[in-house]
Amino acid sequence: MTSTGSSRVSAVIFDMDGVLIDSEKHYNKADKEYLSSFGIEVTEEVITRLTGSSFKKFPSYIRSLNPDITLDDDELIRGYTDNLFLASKNVTALIGGLPDWIGRFRAMGLKLAIGSASSARLVYDIVSRFDLRMDAVVTSSDVEQGKPAPDIFLECARRIGAAPESCLVIEDSENGVNAAINAGMICAAFLGTKHHDFDLSPAHIEITAYDEENWDKIIKLL
Repeated sequence: MTSTGSSRVSAVIFDMDGVLIDSEKHYNKADKEYLSSFGIEVTEEVITRLTGSSFKKFPSYIRSLNPDITLDDDELIRGYTDNLFLASKNVTALIGGLPDWIGRFRAMGLKLAIGSASSARLVYDIVSRFDLRMDAVVTSSDVEQGKPAPDIFLECARRIGAAPESCLVIEDSENGVNAAINAGMICAAFLGTKHHDFDLSPAHIEITAYDEENWDKIIKLL
């Protein structure tokens, strides 16, 4: 794990899938079904590339796996995001302990944001369903480049008026952790919904649950 330095944290930015909700297992199933319809074998490498990555990159990536696909980019994106949106309906609760942590962050006066690579329709549906009252919500639709580029997290910081180095990002994917580091932010890798063997070593710390033991780790960063 990377050393943090001594920055004072003024904001917490959450990834959504795998951090606020345990959705990746449902998305992975949807990905396999959709890509299989194009004759593509969904390996662990394919899942790693897709998880936490902007849906905007999906057409070029899927064409690299099967150059014979005849659908245009808009059709591919629509099919991909529609499948994920339907899969998200299988999520019925926030990850255990999360509401308590959100309340604690709020009580400390920290700004809170969501920075997600998912489509705006999916993200705002989750925000609405679980009454996630954030100071900012940024999706791939809001920026030029998705994760692992830093754009999503930098836009979160801009909207809440926080310096990037004062932001703590909680992420669970390889693309997401790298995006946080590329943004110059402190990053906590969340392993509580681990479904893949991602390389999260660039993160400053690892947390495994939203409980007291892991809260003590977070407090040391704040």
